[in-house]
Amino acid sequence: MLEQNPQVVPPSVDLAGALLYLRTLDRLQPLLDRLQRLAERDDDTELALSADIMAFSLET
Repeated sequence: MLEQNPQVVPPSVDLAGALLYLRTLDRLQPLLDRLQRLAERDDDTELALSADIMAFSLET
């Protein structure tokens, strides 16, 4: 929208820089989403292992 209507952007704003940031974020977002899912799985694994260790320690 900004590229099609540059007149709404004040001249003091670096429109090209802002658009570059937006494009970069668009490219990074799928990677960040995947990293977040992996981190959540890691948390789940850590919790499961901790529960197994606690159960083992209570049996001995």
